[in-house]
Amino acid sequence: MERLREIGVDEVTCPIQRGTVPQEVCLETIRQWGERVVPSFRARTRDDARP
Repeated sequence: MERLREIGVDEVTCPIQRGTVPQEVCLETIRQWGERVVPSFRARTRDDARP
């Protein structure tokens, strides 16, 4: 994710609901992204916006 940010990517989708991945696994992945990945980028975006 950090590498994507460095090259200017500002949106990422995570196609986790494909194939035979159980619903519980999909939901856990979404939960972890929400707890770990999104807050990290939110904090960095605020830091980048500071003068």
